Amino acid sequence: MLSAKLGNVKEIAESSLIVTAIFFFAWLLPPLTKRSLHLCPLRPDGIGEVNAIPAFARKYQTSCTTCHSAPPKLNSFGIAFKLNGYQFPADDEAMVKDKPLDLGVEAHKDMFPKEVWPSQIPGLPPIALRFFGDWTYNRGSRAKNNIDFPNFWRLLAGGSFDDHISALMTICFKSVDDEMREGQATSRNIAFQAQLIFKDLLNGSLGDNRLNLRTGLIDIPNLAFNNFFQHLIVTNYLYGATKIPGSGNDFSFLTPGGSPGAEVYGLSAYNRFYYAVGLNNGDNFGTQDDNSDKDNYVVTRLKIGGIPYGGPGVTAGGLQGGSNDAPSFWKDNSIQIGGLWYRGSAVTTGGAEDNFRRGGVDMRFLHNQERGIPSGSFDLVGGLLWGKNKNPWGTASSSQANFSSWYVEGNYFLFPWLIPGFRYEEVNITETPAALVAPGIPASADTWRYVPGVTFRLRHNIKLNLEGEIYTKFNGATDNTILSNSHRALTRLDVAF
Repeated sequence: MLSAKLGNVKEIAESSLIVTAIFFFAWLLPPLTKRSLHLCPLRPDGIGEVNAIPAFARKYQTSCTTCHSAPPKLNSFGIAFKLNGYQFPADDEAMVKDKPLDLGVEAHKDMFPKEVWPSQIPGLPPIALRFFGDWTYNRGSRAKNNIDFPNFWRLLAGGSFDDHISALMTICFKSVDDEMREGQATSRNIAFQAQLIFKDLLNGSLGDNRLNLRTGLIDIPNLAFNNFFQHLIVTNYLYGATKIPGSGNDFSFLTPGGSPGAEVYGLSAYNRFYYAVGLNNGDNFGTQDDNSDKDNYVVTRLKIGGIPYGGPGVTAGGLQGGSNDAPSFWKDNSIQIGGLWYRGSAVTTGGAEDNFRRGGVDMRFLHNQERGIPSGSFDLVGGLLWGKNKNPWGTASSSQANFSSWYVEGNYFLFPWLIPGFRYEEVNITETPAALVAPGIPASADTWRYVPGVTFRLRHNIKLNLEGEIYTKFNGATDNTILSNSHRALTRLDVAF
């Protein structure tokens, strides 16, 4: 049995190493060549002279590392930028390098309501493009090795109309062949997301960033830190991807494009406490709800130590409270605690209503996180999610279902461009009623697995992920043959510009 396991691991490792070698040398060769010719020495902090990308980077003429420790993972400044309506937390107007087009004149503010309140639009089209492709190895598939590049395109656009109103839009295109392989309707190969952000409602009378609103297609909130900070391991979390077998309720925290709704959010306690309260249609892959009830949720976060959620005050003259040559100002050694409560309702089998709940807590520990992310920084996060579905199988069964999941994940920055990571996670769900068990509907959805991975930042805007999925339980099974056919290796190349 041990030799069989070693053989499976060897097959996966050989496939991954070949792909790794190709991409690694393609990335390493140009810098080494330039260095040997003394044309472009590499800076030790990994921040090179690059063109700002994508849309927001072009607007401010800055690099990706201003907001990201490694895209899409946000650093403390990136979080503040997002919470501030995708604008710099301080002195935004002076930091903008792309001169906007004024719609109206400043004097019209004094003439309101006899004149329309003035606004602006970006001077350059605020558009960016992201795409990625995968090379997967799955021993249990008919095609063990599969190259699918590119299989996902995303058109991104965003900008601000004034100090208080911003917009964000994404359109995602997924390979039709990929959708057909997953047995999904090809109409889902396009997903979109668009939202408007209204900052400082009540004209800021409650204080800066205390009461804000975003509305449109909004991501269904995950456990607090996954939705807020985003993770480097690209494999989806089990708690978000696992559904109750045989249930007509398709609820998932991974709804493509989000769900139509509205959310009020803000900061308090010296910008160290974050809250969000929202409602949406739920998970129905569209803009039309399937029932009259709206899902609702509450998300909270508390940060102890480090940089507040409002971020460091960055102005055209430097850092507020310090100078640009004070690297300690960027350190974000902190502990953060988050909570989530989600209540929903969906139509399930036979047209019956399934009312469900999800509750969760998580914690995040950051150490030595500075701008540029020097070697030795690490990020550790863990979470617990639980819940109940009162009628998941509708008219097919009167049984209720309990849901629980937990995970722990960490990333360590060996270098700013080399970030190994590791995750362990479990999901456990009440067993499927025996009468409903059939091909494609397992008796159990309980799944436990390890997800090791490494992220290579080949360039500021090009990322390579190598990951594995190693199962110790898969849909309730612990048999070695079933587990070995479930193990998976993934190589993903991700580009944005």
